[in-house]
Amino acid sequence: MNIGVITVWNDWLSTNYGSLLQCYALQLYLKQQGHDPYLISRGHWGDTCRPAAKKLWSTGLLYHPHRTIAEYLNYKKHKKRHRKKLNTFIDFISKNIRTSLLFENNEQLASNPPEADLFICGSDQVWTEVNPVVFLNFAGNTPRFSYAAGGEFHNSPTWKEAAASFLPKFRAVSVREEEGQIACKTLGFDAELVIDPVMLLQPDDYCSIMPDSNPGEAKYLLLYVLNSGPEDAKWYDYVYAYAEEHQLKVRIVAEQGADLYMPWHLMETPAPGEFIRLFKEAECIVTNSYHGTLFSLLFEKPFAVRLQNQQKTQQNNRFYTILKRTNQLHRICNNATQLTTLLKQASHEAGPHIYQWRRASRVFLHANLKDTAC
Repeated sequence: MNIGVITVWNDWLSTNYGSLLQCYALQLYLKQQGHDPYLISRGHWGDTCRPAAKKLWSTGLLYHPHRTIAEYLNYKKHKKRHRKKLNTFIDFISKNIRTSLLFENNEQLASNPPEADLFICGSDQVWTEVNPVVFLNFAGNTPRFSYAAGGEFHNSPTWKEAAASFLPKFRAVSVREEEGQIACKTLGFDAELVIDPVMLLQPDDYCSIMPDSNPGEAKYLLLYVLNSGPEDAKWYDYVYAYAEEHQLKVRIVAEQGADLYMPWHLMETPAPGEFIRLFKEAECIVTNSYHGTLFSLLFEKPFAVRLQNQQKTQQNNRFYTILKRTNQLHRICNNATQLTTLLKQASHEAGPHIYQWRRASRVFLHANLKDTAC
């Protein structure tokens, strides 16, 4: 079947590792089942100058020039780094993800929708955006369902109104977080809780996009963080100290503003395949990223999770969902002194839980990927 998949906007797919890789994983799995999926391409590719970073230096430079000149110069370096990253993402997308013609906005998509035998919405935070198109309102009489739809929608009256209007047309509903399941239940929809697309795949399924290992590479601790600010610096000092004590190199991937506060000489901007290899070959991992958590589990690594804070705490339900389902809630690190234990403890015991959830999620997909001609 020809399957159209709508997920987050192109700017996130071409700047955020998790957003891109969940899109890749769902397409690859559908291809493995003999289908022809494509991404419904919305918006322009790339945003080399994130709004949060702009605000950091532009407003800061105006009100605190004595403090932010260095930050501004640092920001210019990061802008160059983001441009390099964007090029690797676009190259990956062109080689690995089939896309529709570009729809510059939702109105254009709604007025001239692509053709498909079936439509899927999901995954990632597709329902954080409350718009009829992410509920596939353009699908006409074509069958549709959601797969692992997520987002910060649980307490949104506008989301509930849209969901109540459009979900009755769905063949089935599935979500990524327990709060999403509860939100659907309050509207009378029995949503299935399914595994994120990146874990639909087995670890070996990623081999084709990973570069070869470097036999001479030093052992390392991987630190993958998003949305961190200067208030987190002291906490990460414990991570650096742990690595030094255990003779591990520190390799940092920092995004969404966190890169402005990390040691420049330790940071990397890997291509998507290299990003996965960093998880596969790390000795241990510290992350505050949801997809960083998933790849840590997938490769059965010793890891510690630092939850999002301040304005991003609403994203933490997805951490609780996956860690509870895999019996790994103890990986949430509230105290830096826990690092010594967690980073020596592999997560092999999560494997059977992942296997069972992956199997149930595949059953959900297969049940709803029925050829409408049959």
